[in-house]
Amino acid sequence: MNRSSLVGLFSLVLLMVVAASLVGSVWFLLPQLTPVAALRTVATWFDPPFFGYNLLLLFFAVLFPALMAISYTFSMGKEKTRRIRRELGALWEPNRVWIEEYIAKQFHWRDYVVAVSGMATVVAFGAAVLLLLKPVGGAGDMPRPGLDFSRGANLLLLGPYVENYTKDGHFHMVAHSLTAFAFGFLGAYIYSIAQLIRGYFCVDLSPSAFVSAAVRITVASTTALVAAFGLSILFAEQDTAAAAGKAAFNVVSSVGNVTGIHRSYEQMAALLPVLGFFFGYFPSRALKTIQHLANRVLRNAEGPGYGSTNLNKVSGMNGSHAFRLEREGVDNVENLATSEPIEIALRTGFSYPQVKTWVGEARLRTHLARHFVPFVERTGIRTFDQLTAFVQRWDKNARGSAYVFLADMMRADGETKQRIAAKLEAMVMLHDLIDPPIDAEARSENAQTEPSPLVSNTLPIRRVSSSSIQAS
Repeated sequence: MNRSSLVGLFSLVLLMVVAASLVGSVWFLLPQLTPVAALRTVATWFDPPFFGYNLLLLFFAVLFPALMAISYTFSMGKEKTRRIRRELGALWEPNRVWIEEYIAKQFHWRDYVVAVSGMATVVAFGAAVLLLLKPVGGAGDMPRPGLDFSRGANLLLLGPYVENYTKDGHFHMVAHSLTAFAFGFLGAYIYSIAQLIRGYFCVDLSPSAFVSAAVRITVASTTALVAAFGLSILFAEQDTAAAAGKAAFNVVSSVGNVTGIHRSYEQMAALLPVLGFFFGYFPSRALKTIQHLANRVLRNAEGPGYGSTNLNKVSGMNGSHAFRLEREGVDNVENLATSEPIEIALRTGFSYPQVKTWVGEARLRTHLARHFVPFVERTGIRTFDQLTAFVQRWDKNARGSAYVFLADMMRADGETKQRIAAKLEAMVMLHDLIDPPIDAEARSENAQTEPSPLVSNTLPIRRVSSSSIQAS
């Protein structure tokens, strides 16, 4: 074990000791916090069969990601090697050494411990609220056993309603907050499990997938909880909505006209789980919707956009593909154009030909900009590799310049055609800058570290040392 690994292990152990000491001091200073007795109390809130069933669901929700990680690290490494070997074909043998080392690092079980443990902790907290929590208001009309929120409600669950909680109750706000949080967690958890299963069968279940799932669950649940306060006007009674102002009343009436649900408390409250689940399953869309509504209400312009092109412009790219590439730091077409196809294929579950096609299209789209779509429609050339292959097969002596021919296919004025021809010629001439060949010094360095050549001239990849490869 090297020095950096020892430092990391020591830091992790020290962090666990400090955390355990803090928790132990709290239990010691507050002896009334007896965890065993508290768990026994929770068990008495429900019928024994129902509590046992919920406990099984909780254990399954927590353990399922860990079981997937264990199965993946022990059984899918050979499958990924087999797939990448079949996809590379003749390129496999000259690059076999560092690719096998790369894949071995990707399937090292120690890299999954922290990520899976973090996701399991987040799932345990959220699932406990969804399955094991039984909040009651503590009023005389609610004598059932459970967690009395009249003694424990805080700003997280009540927000500004905590001001009137003691005299007016407002237990409904506690229920709304917990419902939004729980169903936001449920939506994010179901989406995350679906992505983990997809990653398993696509041989793309890296530790970053579990970290991303934990972050998504946390953000989605919190966003749903915060949105519940903004949507509280939809769940108020008629006189409360009228007292809140004409604008608020009009909003509620408009929602009723669109949905066909007219302001019944039970009907409106039934929408809260649906909205919470939406925030959990589609957090990005929910945040964009909130931003759009806020801009409309405030009559504020959207503002200047970023200097980037969305990944959904690439042919064959869907939401799942774009989300996976974003986890690798490739969040727009311009970034994709500078990526290394074989490394993206190794780090993700996408096939090498598929990634190479995406990168080639991104390069051509980046250089042609607004002329890319009509260029594809007129010529049928969609990727940079197709362009170079066309130019190499073109008979210049008999038919003239290939770049002028392709530019003449466009419906544009003469000056625009000249610019297009110049761009195409510059792209092909600068091919070595896009896919640089390996120089002699790098080759000699590889020869000293490995007995066989590692990288072929025809392989579009810049990494030339197996020691420089980092597993995801």
